[in-house]
Amino acid sequence: MPVARYRKCMQTGTCKYCPIGARYTAAYILDELNNNYLYPNMVVRCDSPVRKITIQGDKAGIVVEGVNIHTGVSFSYLSRKVIVASGTIETPKLLLASADNGRYKKGIGNHSDQLGRNLVVHPFLYYRGNLNKDDKAKHVNPERHQQEYDFATLMSRHFDSEEYQNKGKLFLFKSRSRPRTKLGELMKGGVKQGEINSSILNKAEFEIQAFMEDLPVRSNHVSLKQGQFDRFGLPISQIHYAQEEDFEPRMKFWLSKMKELLEAMNASPSVNKKDYGMRPPRADHAAGTCRMSADPEDGVVDKNLKVWGTDNLYIISNAVFPNLGAVNPTLTLTSLALRLAEHLKEET
Repeated sequence: MPVARYRKCMQTGTCKYCPIGARYTAAYILDELNNNYLYPNMVVRCDSPVRKITIQGDKAGIVVEGVNIHTGVSFSYLSRKVIVASGTIETPKLLLASADNGRYKKGIGNHSDQLGRNLVVHPFLYYRGNLNKDDKAKHVNPERHQQEYDFATLMSRHFDSEEYQNKGKLFLFKSRSRPRTKLGELMKGGVKQGEINSSILNKAEFEIQAFMEDLPVRSNHVSLKQGQFDRFGLPISQIHYAQEEDFEPRMKFWLSKMKELLEAMNASPSVNKKDYGMRPPRADHAAGTCRMSADPEDGVVDKNLKVWGTDNLYIISNAVFPNLGAVNPTLTLTSLALRLAEHLKEET
């Protein structure tokens, strides 16, 4: 429960709404910086995407150009340092769109054709089953398992170990939407407590879900649709993605493990093919398109997140990850951001 006297959530901040308006958002931090007299030159431009970056020369400034999508008014800034924090898809898109006729003919940071390549995502596996009534229990769900409040929190890194490294790691969690007892609707509908209790005790459907480690493939990449722009004059992204060669046997191995877990829970795994497998890939935790490397021929940024071949352009996003692993990337990205801040402070 958030503490009411604070305007920010004191817990996870993952709920979709809060009855006291205390859900944390990053906008709080921007507001604090914007209103702080210590930062008089702080400007937040909403709905104003950057179209192009122009590097004027070694040790020189960088020109950032953009446009307000509502007014159509263009803007530009000349800066000593520029940090791009635009995510895995938009970051390579911007650097590719910043190609010029001189040093960066193929895009900024793309001299070795690494920009936008090695895109990795989180394949999402699932397996559904039905809980069975054992000899001692009167109901199929005596433990009263219910769906979680919108956000999966019961998670396991059991398979995140050296033993399973060759299979690609797995991050297991319980479906947040099953057994799917809509308590709020039942209560609002005037359903009696005994009937609600009976409904919970006899809800049998259960689902295990997992993020599976994706492996980098150079041909999986982000590019620009040549000559095609959206209504704001921004180039349109094109995603090229296919599973690596050994993905199918790895996926089947992990699905067999998930099936074993359901059986160990005294559940009958579904035999319906639509109840297990992999959901279509999404870009939730996409990474790898501007990967960090020890050599400029192998990546886009160095160990300090500076774009190879530049003096003052940095990238901070999942894009710099050489690989994604099997777990949510937020904490790793936060650590990198703090590390970059320390590096820039030392350089100043």
